[in-house]
Amino acid sequence: MKQTPSKLFNPYRVWILIDLKFSGKLRFNKLRDDIGLSNGNLSTHLRALEKEGFIKSNTFLDKKKLVSYIIITFEGMKALDEFREQLKNMEKVLSKN
Repeated sequence: MKQTPSKLFNPYRVWILIDLKFSGKLRFNKLRDDIGLSNGNLSTHLRALEKEGFIKSNTFLDKKKLVSYIIITFEGMKALDEFREQLKNMEKVLSKN
């Protein structure tokens, strides 16, 4: 069985990837509001996910205001799918007892 990246053993990081998977790309503020984190906490989780190659962010100037968009990468989709499969396998094992 493949090892799940340790960065995914955090519920907020899983929720971030799930939100991005179903939304395509999200602005930082929308993602923050969806997940319910502060700017600093969200930034910390995004840095960890970006370091693993699971997300990419793009920041640009829009009407004199910095706007950041975040997207899930192919690696992030793959890691999320693998994590889901591992959870299914764990559920099977637990349901036998």
